[in-house]
Amino acid sequence: MDSGPDLSKKRKLSQDAAAVEGQGTSSGDVSYQAQPSLKFEHGDIWYDDGNVILVAGAVGFKVYRGVLYRLSEVFREIFDQRESTREQHTFDGCPAIVLLDTAQDLLCLLSTLYDDASRYFSEQHRLRLNEVSSMIRLGTKYKLQHVRNEAIRRLNQCFPVTLEDFKVHYTMNALYHSPDPDFTDIFPHSSVSISAEGCIHVIHLAWSLDLHTILPGAFYVCAQLSEAKKFHGYYDREQSKRWKLSAKDQERCSNGTKQLRQALTRSFEALLDGPSEDCTSRKTCTTHMKQNLRSFWKTRVHHTNALLDADRVDSEVSKPLCESCTAHLKSSYEVQRCITWKELRGYFDLPEPDVPVEAHQSQNSGS
Repeated sequence: MDSGPDLSKKRKLSQDAAAVEGQGTSSGDVSYQAQPSLKFEHGDIWYDDGNVILVAGAVGFKVYRGVLYRLSEVFREIFDQRESTREQHTFDGCPAIVLLDTAQDLLCLLSTLYDDASRYFSEQHRLRLNEVSSMIRLGTKYKLQHVRNEAIRRLNQCFPVTLEDFKVHYTMNALYHSPDPDFTDIFPHSSVSISAEGCIHVIHLAWSLDLHTILPGAFYVCAQLSEAKKFHGYYDREQSKRWKLSAKDQERCSNGTKQLRQALTRSFEALLDGPSEDCTSRKTCTTHMKQNLRSFWKTRVHHTNALLDADRVDSEVSKPLCESCTAHLKSSYEVQRCITWKELRGYFDLPEPDVPVEAHQSQNSGS
């Protein structure tokens, strides 16, 4: 924030901070802890003229109480409850309050309010999945609706309710064949950087926060993962945490994978139909269709990327067909692709979203 005071980035161990007393708030896990003494490092957000210190994971952040008091009824309750206690324990002239969050999560939340707010609310700035995760979880927890809404908007951008808006490596042939063999950033046209395996994290978020509209797309991406990733998950070094699908979600992913393989096979059934009515090289196309079908059974039958667009025909049909037969194959493929999209929720045995698709589209376009 341009008008804010200078930020001290220096990390310094602060000892003998005052006790923080209280039994918590009515918001459950938002409670803060009583501590006989506190030791914490100065966090990356530390305003010298701030008037409250929030401590999470042995890291303290000195900020302006008024901002939190105005924007969050949960923080307002925490502050009011603390003021009602008889003793006012302070450090550096400020109340020091311990929150039950990680330092990483709290830093991200406070950054959306103080340090670098424009970055988190601008379409020009892409965010990492862990940042969006912190925003949506703590935005929900502390009832900071604008923070939560921005995080949801970004996730909806990655996992929309329409196939034409679902722009990911596994739906766009041009992206699928791009030079990113590890698929470390599979939504390059969105405002969130997510790896393929990161969709396991997304599924956890969706279930915990009832974001059911994003589940079909997230499960579709998970179905593209290796069997090891599907069942053992991945380790997030930044969060020092292993993300793994639940037993039920592993079952969903396994069943959905089988359905997607069958769907992909149906999408190429036009190869069985023979040349199109307007074929200009019937003998050659008949021979090439048989050869292409054999090639498909050898190389593609176990693939699960059934939502890849019809341009894959140009990339994957090794024996060329005439213009008319190619157009017919693409048209038939696209029809089946749209059917697969409509059936995706059923493939993974997912519940219907609480918010109708039409309302979801309206909310997303209006944000």
